[in-house]
Amino acid sequence: MAIEGSQFTIDVDTVILAIGQSPDLALLPEDSRFQVSPRGALVVDGKSLATSMPGVFAGGDAVLGPATVVQAIAAGHRAATAIDSYLRDEMIPPEQEPLPITTIEDVDLRGKERKNRVTIPTVAPEDRLTDFREVNLGLSAEMAIEEAKRCLNCGGCSGCRECEKVCQAKAINHEMKEEFLRLNVGAIILATGFDFYDVSKLGEYGYGRIANVITAIEYERLTSASGPTCGELKRPSDGKIPSNIAFIQCVGSRDFNNMPYCSSVCCMHATKEAILAYEHHTGTKSTIFYMDLRAVGKRFQEYVTRAKEEYNVTYIRGRPGRIALNTSNGNPIIWYEDTITGETKTFEAELVILSQALVPSKGIEELAGILGISLDRYGFAEIPDKLSSPLDTTRPGIFACGYAHSPRDIPDSVVQGSAAADRAAEATAARTPSLVAGGV
Repeated sequence: MAIEGSQFTIDVDTVILAIGQSPDLALLPEDSRFQVSPRGALVVDGKSLATSMPGVFAGGDAVLGPATVVQAIAAGHRAATAIDSYLRDEMIPPEQEPLPITTIEDVDLRGKERKNRVTIPTVAPEDRLTDFREVNLGLSAEMAIEEAKRCLNCGGCSGCRECEKVCQAKAINHEMKEEFLRLNVGAIILATGFDFYDVSKLGEYGYGRIANVITAIEYERLTSASGPTCGELKRPSDGKIPSNIAFIQCVGSRDFNNMPYCSSVCCMHATKEAILAYEHHTGTKSTIFYMDLRAVGKRFQEYVTRAKEEYNVTYIRGRPGRIALNTSNGNPIIWYEDTITGETKTFEAELVILSQALVPSKGIEELAGILGISLDRYGFAEIPDKLSSPLDTTRPGIFACGYAHSPRDIPDSVVQGSAAADRAAEATAARTPSLVAGGV
């Protein structure tokens, strides 16, 4: 039954009918010029999916009857192309082949076991506020295998071969077998990215012990629309929206007991996240504790200035030594040394974010062994000549860029990626015999 007030009239130029597995054409006027097949489906042109009514196209179940999602998607692409040509008064591209009008009745399901979908584990809404378990939930290996075995799932092949029928590129090969290829290449680019340093080893910061102390990546999940709080910045202990948050920089980095190097991206990342906090909830105060502010990129310092002047962000040059807990309200209390005055001070925040060190990607040692290249003492690719050959590793023809090379941010990684591609092209060209002038 229609809900009162929920019905609207909208003027449109084109209508695409996709109305379910059992075509319901009752909405069409009795005097309409639509041609209907004996089985109650709309009759369309096989190439353009145009109906007998000019300017109206149809696809999916309204034409095929009970069919598959793959066929409906293919019809949608075909209809969109045809509509574009129609609106431009152009002919339908002649190379388009008619879509096969194949229904689910044509698929041989004998011997196929029907199974219900595997249910993805979830966490109760009231429990999502206390931790990040739901971020790590998903199908177990056993559940994923069971889901893949389902018929007509398109995540695991059931042998219906419907996708093969509608693939215009003819790129699907159900007869393909697993094979291992040995390729003779002229160059290799190492771009393996990074991982996060495990801050649970740094007990002085209270991570894992104090609920309202989280990492920078967990903070990003909290402010993400697809995160556990649907984009609301709520602290884990009680779901309260914090108005006073603190960022601690260099957690695990620039520390001779852990990672001595600077991770390069943390200062600007914390600044961006502090601005996001203000944009989510106007008036939020953010305090960033730093050793040295490293805003070396183009206009980065202007960004920091904007954060101070427009987004209520304060920078304190200090080194936090430990974080305690105010048991009365759950707030973390930061004990730190003000490195300008030399005084020991405390700062109470409602939420503390740890900007943890970034480290080379897991498995880099094994990969380096396979490639026959050397790594430096921190796990980055060793670059023998950083001045004249800044991307060349210890083995000719193998180049490194991004965080596999050294700590750097996205703009620097993009520039390095382009440079590495150029070096690979040079190395490949050097191994390719030149064509003789006048020869073929």
